[in-house]
Amino acid sequence: MSEHRIEKVNKEVKQLVSSYIIQNLSSNFSVIISVNNVIVSRDLRGAKIFVSFLNKDLNLKNKEEQDYVAQIQKHASDIQFYISKRLRMKFNPKLTFFLDDSIQEQISVQSLLDSL
Repeated sequence: MSEHRIEKVNKEVKQLVSSYIIQNLSSNFSVIISVNNVIVSRDLRGAKIFVSFLNKDLNLKNKEEQDYVAQIQKHASDIQFYISKRLRMKFNPKLTFFLDDSIQEQISVQSLLDSL
């Protein structure tokens, strides 16, 4: 499948996952959930969803974040169903959620720079 097509699918899946989380899961969490990246496999049968979490104190522990990822992963089949009803594709990708800690790293670097 062409790179352009994969990029379009990545963008659409990211938008749909974000919409589902806002509509159905955000009230279950005391943090802000951000869908940072989506990588759909070339055969469209799987997708890696990278999420991050922010709270007002900016001090989530990695264990807490992993617990949040596990909670979202429990809803993967519901999210897949939501996507299948809105995207017309031959295959509906199986979703796997991963923690994306790049935002936390950026905050750490920024705080180090601010302290100089």
